[in-house]
Amino acid sequence: MAKKNIPLQPENFELETNTVWAFPDRGKWATHDAKYRGNWSPYIPRNVILRYSKENDTVLDQFVGGGTTAVEAKLTGRNFIGVDINPSALEITKSKLNFECEFNPTINIMQGDARNLSSIADDSIDLICTHPPYADIIHYSEDIDGDMSLMPIKDFLFEIGKVADECYRVLKKDKFCAVLMGDTRKKGMVQPLAFETMRIFEMAGFKTKEIIIKEQHNFKATGYWKTNSVKFNFLLLAHEYLFALKKGAYTKGEKMSFFKEFNFDTLLALISCIVGIIALFIGGTAYKNCSIKNKNDSTKNLNGGIDNSININGDFSSQGITEETLLSVVDDMRDMTNTSFSSSIDKAYKFFEKKCDENLHQIIDETKKIITSQKLSIAGYTKIDWIQVYFESAKNTSDIFMQQIWAKVLAKELASPNSFCYKTLDVLKNMSENEFKIFEFLCSIGINNGTVVKGEYLNSCGLNWICLQKLREYGLVSLDDSQQQISIAPNEQILQIINNKFVLVFKNQTNEQLDFHFQCYMLTNAATELLSIASVETDEQIAIKIASEIKQAISNRCIVTLHKINCLYDNGRKLNYDVEDLCLKETSNDKNI
Repeated sequence: MAKKNIPLQPENFELETNTVWAFPDRGKWATHDAKYRGNWSPYIPRNVILRYSKENDTVLDQFVGGGTTAVEAKLTGRNFIGVDINPSALEITKSKLNFECEFNPTINIMQGDARNLSSIADDSIDLICTHPPYADIIHYSEDIDGDMSLMPIKDFLFEIGKVADECYRVLKKDKFCAVLMGDTRKKGMVQPLAFETMRIFEMAGFKTKEIIIKEQHNFKATGYWKTNSVKFNFLLLAHEYLFALKKGAYTKGEKMSFFKEFNFDTLLALISCIVGIIALFIGGTAYKNCSIKNKNDSTKNLNGGIDNSININGDFSSQGITEETLLSVVDDMRDMTNTSFSSSIDKAYKFFEKKCDENLHQIIDETKKIITSQKLSIAGYTKIDWIQVYFESAKNTSDIFMQQIWAKVLAKELASPNSFCYKTLDVLKNMSENEFKIFEFLCSIGINNGTVVKGEYLNSCGLNWICLQKLREYGLVSLDDSQQQISIAPNEQILQIINNKFVLVFKNQTNEQLDFHFQCYMLTNAATELLSIASVETDEQIAIKIASEIKQAISNRCIVTLHKINCLYDNGRKLNYDVEDLCLKETSNDKNI
């Protein structure tokens, strides 16, 4: 119950009206106190509750802790659901609620996990007002499984994404979620935990209504920390951030995690190349098969040749676009020179935006299938900046094959963060299905996942100079003069692996060290990263040709044999291969000829 001589409500309370909040007197009314370490001032939930909800609304705090939000919900006449993973916190909250006031709301305090609020229905909460732990700065338990206060920053940020998704699910449309979060330091450098959290909530579908700076007044700025801040030249963190996040007006099925709005540069690109939008949907041939009218009503073919009028070829259904829809956009494009310019651009842009949204949905769906079928575990936190660059790069991809490639990239990055750099995403963004398949073939003849032996066999395999030049333009292969250097100690052997399917065995049967080299092309870093998700199969005959090319280059100075790999183990450091020398097949075939 409330203590004697302590008011039930705050005296002279006024609602905050700007984005900097300071409460030197943290608030002493009803059952509030500061005994629960790290709990927030009751002025904060009171301001949030009064601003973003009304009486008889339902407020949720899934990190209820010491019960501050619960007390304020009761004092202001709001129904309340309090969740915490720690039973001790629940007992403290229940004791704090042991008082009578003018309101008698429904209050439910229960043990649970903020990442899985399965007991709470979709679209049932009017306001979320919560204060999560700041990663592992303060431990609220010793060993409770799933306690996010025990998680390092990397793991915490990954798990807060699940919290954000659950917040979005249970909150009603156009309602608010208020989250207080602070930053921390690691090795002297600020870790922007607050803004990372905000961006994760945004990617779950929320829009940021307000960013409020809350000053801290009760931290220790003397003694050890003050001395060290001067000694090691860093500032004491004396603020936190309160984010007021609004659930957008999405209909069911429209919300997509990790979606980024399109910027003005995209619109400028559309205006500067009006008819080019068609090519985004049906391929480059649209330029050749589409014409527009000028203001004199004459026609001009975009390819500079015979007028093809409105003859557009292609399978629109496979692209997810009906012919009628596309022709409607083209018709609007025709009238660009007239008074409908603005509305035509607007319609074209919305069409483009919708298609990009559909593309990303399809890629995400394919990613889920890959993660499920391959039973991948999400190994760690993928950087928010990487996710944003990824979706900006992938959004124009309508081709089903390339969508699958993008899905493989996302699945691998989620399972193994830092697998793909920004440069690799930029390279992939500009590749077509045909170009990626050429790249896959190049990978199929690579030795030790990075070297391609030069030789006439490349032409016979269909990998001519034009193909190689194209791959170089994309930044996948270096065509500069390079050499593969091999040194073999006396009476020793070394192994060179071809796409984990075949192995070249170099045997030195002399009493001298052998040093030799052969000409090669080198795969770039982007290529080696993409190799990890490429579908690569090496043909036996091509492997034999590679071995033959190397034999000629080293002039029989050592014995070179080629074998099928039976299995790789110990993370690829050891292998078992068949005893048959495949190079003998080439000799046998030559004799038969």
